Amino acid sequence: MINRLIIFMIFVFGLLLPSIAHANIEQFNRYYGELLRVYVQDMTIDGVETSAVNYKDWRKDERHKLAMKALQASPTPDNYKDALAFWINAYNFLTIDVILQNDETLESITYAEPYYQSPFSHYNWTINNNTVTLNYIENTILRATGEGFLAVVLTKAAIYSPDLRKEPYEAEKILDQISDQAREFLGNPKKGMTIEEDGIYLSRVFENYETLFGGMQGIFNFVLGHAPYDKIPNNIKGFKRFDWDLNGFNTH
Repeated sequence: MINRLIIFMIFVFGLLLPSIAHANIEQFNRYYGELLRVYVQDMTIDGVETSAVNYKDWRKDERHKLAMKALQASPTPDNYKDALAFWINAYNFLTIDVILQNDETLESITYAEPYYQSPFSHYNWTINNNTVTLNYIENTILRATGEGFLAVVLTKAAIYSPDLRKEPYEAEKILDQISDQAREFLGNPKKGMTIEEDGIYLSRVFENYETLFGGMQGIFNFVLGHAPYDKIPNNIKGFKRFDWDLNGFNTH
C-alpha cells in the first residue's frame, strides 16, 4: 500500500513539474511586462529618437526582484519559439539589471563596474541552476539559432541600440514582433539606417551579425524586406558609429 502511494505521488509530481515551470515563465513575463509598460517611454535624447528607460524608478520597484526570482526558477522551454522569446526577454531584462546594480550616475553600460572587465562577460546570474552571462546568452544560446534578426531585438542599454519594446516577446506573435522591431529600427535614420545618394549606411549591429545573415547580401535582403520605404539604394556603403550613451532618463 505504501509503495503504491509513493508511486502515485511521484506520478502526480511529474505531472505538476511542467505546470510549475510554465508558471514561472508566465510570472516572469507578467512582472517584466508591467515594468516595461511603466518605465519605458519613447523620447528624444541628444537628438536621437529612442525608447528610454527610467532606471531610477525601476530600481525601486519590487517587481524587478519578483521578475528576477521567477526568471531564475525558469527552465528553458522545449519549443523553438518559446525558447527564442524566453532568451531574448532574459537578455534584455538582465541588461537592465546590470544598470540597476550600478550607481544612478552611470552614463553608459560600458562604464559599469568593474571598469577593467566587460559587463557582458563579468556579470552573471543563475537560471535553472545554470550560470549565464550576457555574452553566453547572446553568443552561445541565441546565436546557435542561426538567426540574423537577433541584431534588431537585443538591446544594449544604449541610445543607438534597437529600441526596448514595451512588452515582452511572446512565442505566439514573436515573428510579427521581430518584423515590427526591424521596421522601427530601419526607419530611424539616426539609429538603424541612413539613406544617402551613394547608398545606405547601417547600424553596426548588423555588421556584428554578418555571419548569421550569410554575408552582406543577406544583410541587404533583410533590410530590403523590412525597411519602411518603397525604394532604397541597392548597395550598403558602410556601417555607422555606435554610441554607447545610456538610454536612460530621470537618472539623477
